[in-house]
Amino acid sequence: MKSIVLVAALFSSAVAFAMPKVGDYAMINVSLGGSAIGTLENEVVQFDAAKNQYLLRSTQDLMGQRKSNDTWGAGVSDQLINDILTNCSAKGGTPQSITVPAGAFATCALPVNSGGSTGTMWVGMVPFGIVKADITNSGNQIGEELASFKLGK
Repeated sequence: MKSIVLVAALFSSAVAFAMPKVGDYAMINVSLGGSAIGTLENEVVQFDAAKNQYLLRSTQDLMGQRKSNDTWGAGVSDQLINDILTNCSAKGGTPQSITVPAGAFATCALPVNSGGSTGTMWVGMVPFGIVKADITNSGNQIGEELASFKLGK
């Protein structure tokens, strides 16, 4: 379960595509060892102009347990995601077109090798920046795919 939370945190860390904006939303299907175990929902719920920060809500519904977490942060700009896509090879990635339940996307497949986790994360121009991830941690294969998304206003 600790591995699932680690990968879920990766999905919570970025916002993209003229983002962040209040109302940005992404639902991710999560699997463990190839079997579906739940979803992860991320949403930008509020902007504080005085702090220049966004309230980001992450709701996990994994293996029958549901919990939400709110955090304040600056988010990651669409310019950063565009930089990753434009300079994918220079950043150690491979440009790839992939299809997930939310649709077909041009992505940068980036290798992951951090904190005992290895695998690939596909970055694209979608809210929260992550289209797909395939990570192995402590022998557990964790998959995440963008199921749906909504752009904020």
